[in-house]
Amino acid sequence: EWSFTKFIPHFWDNDKTIRFFATNADEVKEISAFIEKNIFEYTGKEIKPKVELIRNNPYRKLKLGKDYTVAYEDNINIGTSKKITIKGKGNYTGTKYVYYVICKYNLYNVNVSAIPDQEYTGKEIKPKNFKVTYKGKTLKEGKDYIINYPSYSSGTPVGTAYISLEGAPNSEFYGYKSISYNVILPKVTKISTTLKTNGIKISWKKISLEVDGYEICRYTSTNKQEKVIAYPSKKDLSYIDITPATSGKTYYYKVRSYKYVNGAKVYSNYSSISSIIFVQGVNYNLSSGNDRTYLSWDKVNGATAYQIFRSTSKNGKYVRIKTIKGQNNCKYTDKKIKNFTKHYYKIRAYSDTSVGRV
Repeated sequence: EWSFTKFIPHFWDNDKTIRFFATNADEVKEISAFIEKNIFEYTGKEIKPKVELIRNNPYRKLKLGKDYTVAYEDNINIGTSKKITIKGKGNYTGTKYVYYVICKYNLYNVNVSAIPDQEYTGKEIKPKNFKVTYKGKTLKEGKDYIINYPSYSSGTPVGTAYISLEGAPNSEFYGYKSISYNVILPKVTKISTTLKTNGIKISWKKISLEVDGYEICRYTSTNKQEKVIAYPSKKDLSYIDITPATSGKTYYYKVRSYKYVNGAKVYSNYSSISSIIFVQGVNYNLSSGNDRTYLSWDKVNGATAYQIFRSTSKNGKYVRIKTIKGQNNCKYTDKKIKNFTKHYYKIRAYSDTSVGRV
């Protein structure tokens, strides 16, 4: 059983339908011609492309020898207008000619290396960073083939794009080959992470192209499995991760953008990675009496110690007055306070890790 490709002539014939008059009816029967392919490589022997005829209304596959005959002319040597003569037989009359090519090398049979993903620029993209080979030989642009780039008024769009290779004039190669590649969104840049009282803040720079949103991935130093934690909207340029975290552990973040193209979500490449060692903020309570201040706070998992700072004005200079070691030691009494003076306190935890104190 042959697999046929519908015959689509190039410059030699714009009519791909064969019309025969039926001998037993007055109307014209439209009959479509199919040819297995229309470009063949030279073999030194006769080339006889398989031809198939289909009557469209009502549908019927015509039989070679019963309903039509085919004849080939000059079907050995190289040429671009090799003729096949098709003649009606039996209930069908009329003659039609279709054409094919015999060339030394069919460009469709070359191997083309994958074109790397290209970032959207707002301009026409003309990739050249690919390799064309044929039977182990590297072909040269301009000598063996030329590249045809489509034209876009607003730049090559995001999604799947195509270029076409064509046999160069006077080369040994003939025909065309279409190559696809992906145009992706620009990469998110300037990603940073900072500690906030309610979590870890991830920030990034707006990209030049209008996008539909962002995706944030997180993983830890001990668990390399990435996890998508959020999909901020296109208006957001930051996000606060409130997922439970452990003090002293390093968390890694990366961001990519996405845009819907023809109903499908197209992503940019991920940004560079931004990491941060998490240290939990300290929640504390205080009370005073008997010329003393009593402080207590919630335990911070992973803490090595707690540092207590004091000032006589809210926005003034804070001086460290005590370091309490041990994550379970969560009380302190300040006995060195001045009468009739307001005192302000700050408490922070720190962890001694393999990369230093955080």
